[in-house]
Amino acid sequence: MPKAKRRPKHKNMLAVSIPIVLVLSILIIYYVYTHSSSSAPSSSPLNQQYISVYVDGSTYRVSKNDIASIVSKVIKDNQRESINLIAFGATTCPFCRNLHEFFEKYFKDKCLFLWIDDPNNADLFRNLAKIEQNNGLPPSYAYSVPQTIVVKHGEPIAIVIGGITDASFWQNLLSA
Repeated sequence: MPKAKRRPKHKNMLAVSIPIVLVLSILIIYYVYTHSSSSAPSSSPLNQQYISVYVDGSTYRVSKNDIASIVSKVIKDNQRESINLIAFGATTCPFCRNLHEFFEKYFKDKCLFLWIDDPNNADLFRNLAKIEQNNGLPPSYAYSVPQTIVVKHGEPIAIVIGGITDASFWQNLLSA
């Protein structure tokens, strides 16, 4: 008498496990999609809680609110509402003098250059450096000059450390 063919058990398990894996995959993708898009910051720099600090090919993040306090003080003290670039530099620094000349040529009405040789400006710069250091920047970067805070609609959107004299670089930052 011929033996009846028995169906292997693993085929039944496979038939059940494939739909379960598919359903779980869809649920995981849905969860990741809904949670990442709701908590992700807006792409607009004005809506972010942090701003980028660009230095020596690296990018750091600092608290926007902390930097905003410095920006508002500079705007108020200098009565310059339409300012877009707040630069800190030392008169003894050749890179600072070069950046100052560059800003005077290309962004004269948009830039305020603050020399840290002045005690009031030095205090502002120390506050900026402390904020940067508290947010993870190494002191060698935080206390470097020149440093430029990029401002849009009275709010900081980025900080650039270094004497970059490329007009398109600054235009791109200002149009972000």
